[in-house]
Amino acid sequence: MKYNNILDYFIFCKKMDIGLSFFRKKNICVERVIFEKSEISEKMTEVERYIENIESIQIKLFYWEQDVSMKMYLSNFDLDFKDIKSYKGRTLPGIILIRMDHYFNKQFIKNLLLCHFNHDFSINPYLSVRPQILIQKNDKKNVILDIYDDRGMYVCFIDSC
Repeated sequence: MKYNNILDYFIFCKKMDIGLSFFRKKNICVERVIFEKSEISEKMTEVERYIENIESIQIKLFYWEQDVSMKMYLSNFDLDFKDIKSYKGRTLPGIILIRMDHYFNKQFIKNLLLCHFNHDFSINPYLSVRPQILIQKNDKKNVILDIYDDRGMYVCFIDSC
């Protein structure tokens, strides 16, 4: 399934907003994972442990990079993505949605996490991004990972979206 229209975008955002609202709602559990003093490889392993038995993955990628650079980066991984909002060089980020239905591009996820964690240390390769990952599991349970920076992430467990 592709992001063919704006309706797909709004459905995806609604699922993300439900999980990231952090209100104690029925069927939602929020956990904060702190990996402030961990090595980059340990941080990546911590994130990857949530990505098992997947049905699909959708990523809402906030970015503070040139649009052309982001599109070139993503085109290296043969992904289904849609540019929702361009980055205008200010504090408001650009937004790209990425969808992986019934497949998991592990190389892309590893590279994205590496670039994300390297940013604060100015180690190449790096990107100024904030990924929010909606993982739909085969057992119909959903997980949202909000990886805010190299210090940690929020994990939302949702029974159904």
